[in-house]
Amino acid sequence: MNILAFETSTIYESIALAREGKIYAEYTLKTSKTHSEHLLPTVDTLLSEVAMQRSELDAIAFSIGPGSFTGLRIGLATAKGLCMGLSKPLYIVSTLKSLANNCSYSDTPICSVINAGRNELYAAIFTSNLEIVSPPSLYSAKQLSNNLSEKTLIVGNIDSRTKAIIEKKNLTSFARDVDCYPRASSLIDLVEKGQMDKVYTMDQLALVEPVYIRKSAAEEKFKNQI
Repeated sequence: MNILAFETSTIYESIALAREGKIYAEYTLKTSKTHSEHLLPTVDTLLSEVAMQRSELDAIAFSIGPGSFTGLRIGLATAKGLCMGLSKPLYIVSTLKSLANNCSYSDTPICSVINAGRNELYAAIFTSNLEIVSPPSLYSAKQLSNNLSEKTLIVGNIDSRTKAIIEKKNLTSFARDVDCYPRASSLIDLVEKGQMDKVYTMDQLALVEPVYIRKSAAEEKFKNQI
């Protein structure tokens, strides 16, 4: 199966292409620009590099969140557009699950962490074979630390202050830096293993919504005005 996967939930943009279960190309960039500026051009560049046409793709895989509101909207709109244009299914994977999959070598539970801003974190805890222990939620660093009850591997791009708070409980180790950002190849790996969260056919695409967890600033402002 030829799969195109992309990840736009954080400041890292990652795009990968697989042919028959093998990664043929992957591009990952930490960007200060919006994903809308180069997501589709990079997709076309990757396809060109492996001499593949869009029409040869069998499926699109997308990291559904939580993460950046803008990044998720841009990525999902692009994924839906490609699926509709090609009449192909959309494979959805939790961003936190994909991040945990970077550390599938772990023999302890894995806690995936993404910076949510406002001194908060999106986090979820998984067993080493990616079964959910604690579902995706919003935490302060202290709340997350208090939620850990056994030896746990933390994976995610977090600052030194947050890391120090979590470390105080002495139950944690931290993943290698190379594993701490979401990667499109991890999405493909989960799809190939049948561990995606959901599959949407072309006529179901309107049902797909990003996983935000927190309300957007605009929604919170509107709620406070009611």
